[in-house]
Amino acid sequence: MQTVKNIVLVHGAWADGSSWSKIVPLLQAKGYHVVCTQNPLSSIADDVAVTNRLINAQDGPVLLVGHSYGGAIITEAGNNPKVSGLVYVAAFAPDEGETLAGLAKPYGAAHYDCVKVLSETEFFDDLKVIDVPVLVMHGEDDQICPFPTTGARSVKLLKHGTLKSYPGFPHGMPTTHADQINADLLAFIKS
Repeated sequence: MQTVKNIVLVHGAWADGSSWSKIVPLLQAKGYHVVCTQNPLSSIADDVAVTNRLINAQDGPVLLVGHSYGGAIITEAGNNPKVSGLVYVAAFAPDEGETLAGLAKPYGAAHYDCVKVLSETEFFDDLKVIDVPVLVMHGEDDQICPFPTTGARSVKLLKHGTLKSYPGFPHGMPTTHADQINADLLAFIKS
């Protein structure tokens, strides 16, 4: 991966950039320039556009990090030429022709209806075309983005994917286990 000093953090649905509040200061203390999106959550296309504007505003290569629904956003925005790496943190990573709602359906009506609100008809590029290093970080006890259909599955579709799974970690692991997530994120940046 190219030397990176810029990190763009992309939040999940029903959240905002403050959801990264435990990670941002840890990265800044190590000298990284860190910014968080404030996606409107009006559509995936709108959120990708906001993320691309933020990527384009950075001076130099960017590591793009997405949590939860933010994984779908970084899958699309990851094609930006400034992006030198991707990190999926407890995130959805839909493959070509899939929807977030389709990935959530096997896990019950309430979960499916929640995800369906934002994502029923949106389709994504194939994960296989991503040609930068990718770290997939996923808690094995994630009840929102279930590990078998997200983290474990998506890493198999990536050319340069590495999986870091965390037994017992929940969906909110960037908050509940910020020190561990930060340490693994920094190790990936340095690799």
